[in-house]
Amino acid sequence: QGYRVCLFIGAEMLTSREQTDDTTVGNHWVVQRSPMLRQNGNVSFNVFTWGEGDRAVPENPGKPLSVSDFLENFYGYVAAKP
Repeated sequence: QGYRVCLFIGAEMLTSREQTDDTTVGNHWVVQRSPMLRQNGNVSFNVFTWGEGDRAVPENPGKPLSVSDFLENFYGYVAAKP
């Protein structure tokens, strides 16, 4: 619908090795670059972060990111229309 969305997350969500680690506070802003797909209890989407314009979340498609693990590392968002 024309919005730009920034997510406030725990950066651990961005790496396969740490994506299931819970964080206690958000520590990283990313720009959501694709719709968030929810399927079979997992989520996937792309973000702009660390100079990468189209980074996949989860990083490894063979290691899904569960909705629960996403929510343990999600701290809010800002959405605006340009």
